[in-house]
Amino acid sequence: MKNEENVKIADRSERIKAKEKNILKSLQGLSKEQININKDLVHNIAFMSVTLDDLAEDIAINGVKEQYMNGANQYGYKDRTEVKTYNNMFKNYQTSLKQLNELVGKKIEFGDEFDEFENKY
Repeated sequence: MKNEENVKIADRSERIKAKEKNILKSLQGLSKEQININKDLVHNIAFMSVTLDDLAEDIAINGVKEQYMNGANQYGYKDRTEVKTYNNMFKNYQTSLKQLNELVGKKIEFGDEFDEFENKY
């Protein structure tokens, strides 16, 4: 059983490293200093991506609701913890991706874009 857990952890670590490598490829236009400053962001995005994949697989297999029983007459259905975790992490993932995109993306000042449009017409 412990060996199985070690294999899962090793596989997960490899998947995270592979995601990090893919993200770093997209950052090739940045300076080494910018990449080093944002290494934690890249790692967290990779971690969340792999975790979201795992959670999505679990939710697909086990569904979004689970039955509960608090006593003899108190029972019903509630959202599974994995669903709540997925939703919260997905929001953080989107925010982190936005940060990364802003870092990589070309920033255009509104005035510059407007002036360019105005000069054309």
